[in-house]
Parts: sequence; C-alpha cells; structure tokens
Amino acid sequence: MDDDALAIHRSASGQGAGSFLETPLDDRFVMSNSRFATACMRRLGDPWPGFAIKPISAPTCGNTTLDGRVCGALLDPLGKHQECRAPGGGLISRHDNVVRSVALLAVRYLDRRPKVEQIIPDLARPVAGQVEQARLDVVVHDLTARLLVDVVVVSPLAGDASFRRACARRDGHAARRAECAKRARYPTADLVPFALETGGCLGAAARAFILKCADAADEPEKERQYLYRAISSVLQDGVSRQLQPPR
Repeated sequence: MDDDALAIHRSASGQGAGSFLETPLDDRFVMSNSRFATACMRRLGDPWPGFAIKPISAPTCGNTTLDGRVCGALLDPLGKHQECRAPGGGLISRHDNVVRSVALLAVRYLDRRPKVEQIIPDLARPVAGQVEQARLDVVVHDLTARLLVDVVVVSPLAGDASFRRACARRDGHAARRAECAKRARYPTADLVPFALETGGCLGAAARAFILKCADAADEPEKERQYLYRAISSVLQDGVSRQLQPPR
C-alpha cells in the first residue's frame, strides 16, 4: 500500500474506531444500508467505496459549489476529494452531527442541560487588530467542573505529503495534531478537544471524555459500549454520505 492507503488503514485503528460495525443500541444511531456498506468497504480499503457499481474511469464531483456551479473535479478511488475538499456542505454536516451527538450523549449521565455553540468571552483573542470570539461546540458542567468540548473531524489525507506520510507511520497522528492545534487556539484546562479521524480513530481527549461520561453511569462498561457505538455510527454516516455520489 502507498502512504495514502496506509494512512486510511491506520485511521481506522484504536478503541471504538470500528464500533459502528456492532449492533446499534439505539435506533437514533442506526445507519442506512447503503451508508453502512460504504463505511465497511472504506474500512476494508476497497476502491470507490461510495459507488454501488465501480466506475471504469474516474468520475467527476457532482456537488454544487457556493456559487451554484457543479464542482467537476476528478475523483480518486480513495475518496480524497470528497472527504477533504468537496463542496456541498458535507464537511459542515459531518461536524455538526457529531456535535449534536456529543451533547445528546452528555445528557445521559453528565449534564442534563449542556449548551451548544456557546461564545466563551475569556477565550477571545486579538487577530489582525480585531477581537476573534471563541465559539465552543458543547459546554458541559458536571458536579465538579466545566468542560468545553470542541469537536474536530480530520482526515489523514488532508495535508501535504509529509503529513500523510506521518499518518501512514503512526496510528492517530492526525487526531493528535488536531488536538494540539485546538489546545494552542484555546489555552485553558477546561478544554476537551474532541478529535476524530475520518477512519474512526478517536483522539486521547475524546476517549477520556467518553470514559468520564461512562463512569457516571450505573453500568460503566455497558455505557462505554453505547457511547462508542453512537459516536462511531454518526461519524461514519457522515463520511459515507460524502463518499457517495449526489443523487
């Protein structure tokens, strides 16, 4: 395998990365048959995982750009364009669905009323002579502290050759880099940089947050499985949506 294929392979590693393959414990996190099949084919390294019939030659991107035209970029078998740069709202939808799921899961045992998309005044910073507001995805209060959860979904293919090479050599490299970037942007002990790789790998802070949620339940092990399956299913549903051609 080349570096890109290896990077995708390593992105699918780690605890909870493949939990979407297990039986869903909640109807809210059930994937459609076609998206489940796409996620499975991608995890197996199958070329053109989003296409029910494999194309003979490279198709073009049929998503619509912000200015209303069809993108038209040539697609590749690994789905790099769709996963990283394709227009059509896929990146935003993928992120926002994970954010809503994190808030929904926190409600179960950690915070009955988490807040979503909150501006945190003390984290504002000056940028180019102006004040840049800090908008965090989910604000959770447990019995002892405030947690500022900021979700980032990153692809191991979204970078230059050296970045992709590093992702091919080390499991979770993209998630670690994303965590570091979030901590540099929001230097506070309250921050939980909830980093996910498109293959399913969770960053260390994301895993720790899931364990914290699970530990508050009556049956922590069962709750842990539930949380991993929910996050994995929502993530892979979003990635599969991007890899499938527009209808």
